[in-house]
Amino acid sequence: TIGPLLWCTLMYAIILLIFGVFFTGGAAASLASDANQGDGELVDHWIGVQNAVFTLSMAMLGGQDWGDIYDSLGPAGWTSQFGFIVFIGFTHIALLNTVTAVFIKCAFMKFEHDREFVVQQEQEEKRDYLLSVKQIFMELDEDC
Repeated sequence: TIGPLLWCTLMYAIILLIFGVFFTGGAAASLASDANQGDGELVDHWIGVQNAVFTLSMAMLGGQDWGDIYDSLGPAGWTSQFGFIVFIGFTHIALLNTVTAVFIKCAFMKFEHDREFVVQQEQEEKRDYLLSVKQIFMELDEDC
């Protein structure tokens, strides 16, 4: 079932973009001040929405340690670090569980449809058997 997969992917992309824009804005504001001009990790991970989305994807999928990414947000302030904790909590508790639930529901719906098909097949076989038995008795009745 490709439909639920596409909707889950779209939801995942939108959430990554929202948080990516938030973290990019925090990093840009931090770098605008003179005190944080030389912070390489902040620039590498958070300047540019595509870098931020990639960093968030790595954090969510286990490509990079959460602690390292959290520390790279230090110069951007506590709001960015708190936002990162919210992102990790939200994606692991809400988003991934929702995606799992959608696929489990689709699997159960498919199983239920298969079960109904099997019952229908058994009923048809039973009807065919009864017709053949009836035919046999009718032939036996004619012979007497």
